Amino acid sequence: MNPAREERLKRNLEYLIWRLRAGEASEGLSPGPRGATRTAAVVCWDLSHNPAGRAYVLARLLGEQWLPELVGPIWPRFGRTLWEPLRASGLPWHALHVENLLDLVVQASALSLARQYDLVVVSKPRLPGLLLGLFLAEQSRCPLIFDFDEDERAFLQYHLEHPSESATKLLAEPFGTTGTLLASQYWSMADAVTVASPVLRKSFGGSLVRHARDETAPVADRTAARQRLGYRSEDFVLAFIGTVRAHKGIDRILSAMEAIDDPRLKLLVVGSIDDPAVRARLATMPERVQVFPPCDIARLGTYLAAADLVPLLQKPEAVIAQSQFPAKVTDALQHGVPIVATATPPLSDGSLGDAVDWISPDGLRAYLASRLRAAPITQERRARIRQIFEDEYSERVNRVRLEAAVQTAGRQSHPFGRAKSEALRGLLDAVRRAQQESSRSSLALPAIASPRTGYDVAFFWKQNDSDLFGRRSDLMARHLPRTGLIRRVVHFDHVLPAADFARMARDQLAGRQNIPAMQFRTQALRALRLSDTQHMTRRVVLTEASQGAPSFGGEPHHAVGRVPELVASMLREAGCCPTRTIAWVCPVVWPFPEIAAEVPFHRVVVDLVDDQRTWARTPEEWQRVHDAYARTLRLADLVLTNAEGNRANFADLHSGIHVVPNGAELDGPPDGTVVPDILRTLRRPLIGYCGNLSERIDWSMVQALAQRHPAWSFVMIGPRGDAGIPAAITECANVTLPGPLPYDVARRCIAEFDCAILPHVTNAMTDAMNPLKVYNYLGMGVPVVATPVANLEGLDGLITVAHDADAFSAAIAAVLAAPVRRSLSPDEQDRIAWESRMRTITELLEATLR
Repeated sequence: MNPAREERLKRNLEYLIWRLRAGEASEGLSPGPRGATRTAAVVCWDLSHNPAGRAYVLARLLGEQWLPELVGPIWPRFGRTLWEPLRASGLPWHALHVENLLDLVVQASALSLARQYDLVVVSKPRLPGLLLGLFLAEQSRCPLIFDFDEDERAFLQYHLEHPSESATKLLAEPFGTTGTLLASQYWSMADAVTVASPVLRKSFGGSLVRHARDETAPVADRTAARQRLGYRSEDFVLAFIGTVRAHKGIDRILSAMEAIDDPRLKLLVVGSIDDPAVRARLATMPERVQVFPPCDIARLGTYLAAADLVPLLQKPEAVIAQSQFPAKVTDALQHGVPIVATATPPLSDGSLGDAVDWISPDGLRAYLASRLRAAPITQERRARIRQIFEDEYSERVNRVRLEAAVQTAGRQSHPFGRAKSEALRGLLDAVRRAQQESSRSSLALPAIASPRTGYDVAFFWKQNDSDLFGRRSDLMARHLPRTGLIRRVVHFDHVLPAADFARMARDQLAGRQNIPAMQFRTQALRALRLSDTQHMTRRVVLTEASQGAPSFGGEPHHAVGRVPELVASMLREAGCCPTRTIAWVCPVVWPFPEIAAEVPFHRVVVDLVDDQRTWARTPEEWQRVHDAYARTLRLADLVLTNAEGNRANFADLHSGIHVVPNGAELDGPPDGTVVPDILRTLRRPLIGYCGNLSERIDWSMVQALAQRHPAWSFVMIGPRGDAGIPAAITECANVTLPGPLPYDVARRCIAEFDCAILPHVTNAMTDAMNPLKVYNYLGMGVPVVATPVANLEGLDGLITVAHDADAFSAAIAAVLAAPVRRSLSPDEQDRIAWESRMRTITELLEATLR
């Protein structure tokens, strides 16, 4: 068979399998209108203010044949929850609460991995919405539509940015000028385009889909509406609906009312007013102006029914007026209310007929004066205006138009989403460049090796929890560039199957307080190459998925067998030359021997952090892990470990293992790290533990202490082990279990402890440990009471050892009775500091390199 044809058939088969599996995954969806089961994400760049209005229109139009969901970020600058007019709409919505662009990338990627959609529509495709839409469409392999109801670049006058701050602004406020201009480079790549007015079609092409409203919604009774609002029959009511902004003409309306000074002329405002000056001016005419807060869209008619006229006084010269078709036009037409407007290109498309009276920018005063003298608006004219609405602006008409665009998108969409992946790659490349630009002069370190004489380190960690808990591997990698020998560290987390990555995403999206949910952020940023710093490159390899999209963030998943060549490629990309690269491996890293065969490392350093054989549940598992250790240790030029127990355990596999215990960071947590509220509410004293809540804990001792001292608060920070936590512990009223916390937050909590404890049992697992948590306690200046476990001999005089519950209780009581905490002397600090550990490691490494 022709190789090209064979590859094409293979791709088609893969796609069919994926579609079948996607169909199986969607069987649990509740039926929508008319039995609809197809799901659509309608994406908006911010759900907390008026950009969400257009997204609502599109979701409503899809609602008869699709299951639509409003999706988008919420930026604290604009709000905290869904835009008020939509809260009672009944539409499903999902908000991503984000602070910056990286937050958005993480949450967008989590949503894309956790949910499947059959269609993605991006309304107002500024960068946040565009990026989210691309992630969703890539993972769901579905059609992508961009919808324009104005040219978003017209708003850039409200996001002034100096060129020198463009990188920082892109990362902090991607909805601003830099982000919008970046997004505009990708506006032509959608599978279909819809626009809100004919003038926009000249710029963007696509199908016309108006700001539609429901033609079946009842129209409020005019007499009842006016009575409810206190208007007399002779009053002439102007209605201003929506967000009050300068370019929308509120000043000219107020000036005309002041000049005419007729008590019959009233103004009804329904919407948000952000400008204090406008609010103050409205307050000067309390008898003639009524102001109401934003209301649900379905209730607008109760206000519009009372109106005689809707003024639309956009400044014709304003940039935004060249493309914006106000949604309030449709609202007025729906309720048969005439409009007075200044002519702008979007409004001058001929569809409005005699619904609009046109005036010059300074003609409102004369127009209103003449209307006050004229006869009331006839019911016939109101009926004609309503007919314009039904013929052109109703949901019935525009639903057909949108469905036609959906069909076009379906025909244009590539089943493997290549255009989406390419666009994501381009956008993420721009984000990486912004990161490099914004941090170019940061992260200066005390001692950095010369690029010509220093070595690079390829660091291989055995798990996917780097940058979370301050593991020995994290601290080692952080301090290596400060030795003067190491130029750069390329840090690899464990190879990550795409199915496991998707499970992390689902936990993160569900808000679960567990390790997989915490891992997702760090692993996503690694996979997208967005967590690099000046002296550390962080990577993880996503291996081929058994189902779902075969790429993430524009980068393909890879077969497990390709891991060695991918590592080699990533090292080359980071500028590492094998002859000056040291492999630093913390086994068990299963593919490391194959990686070492692919990359001729200058030296191999093995750091035995613990003994995974003690975790084995069967003899076969023990042998498999043992063989993996043996294969890796045969390649080693230097072997380190953190405990004497480990040196003894591995003596048969390697001679000359060097014990370098863990160390303490003495600089405290970063400024601004906040103690979780759960600790703030506990009464003192606080007795704390931070680490894995597994079988290494002497739970009977913890229970005895908690029951003996009900006035003490016991805080046990960390993930639950496979065996869980005994029910007797969870039932203790004075025991708090906050779950796992990020490293800096955990250190901040430790600083609050009145006494830190290490209630470990003695077994094969603890014999192979050098508990890093003890160094965290000491580094934060907290007194420590521990059971007599192995590998703490070097801490004599710094901690108190207690053999049983009675001794443990007395030791804690003695700590609490002390008038002040004892500070570590300079010699004691040097004894446990990571800096002193790195001096030892540097000497060993220099000898190995020689």
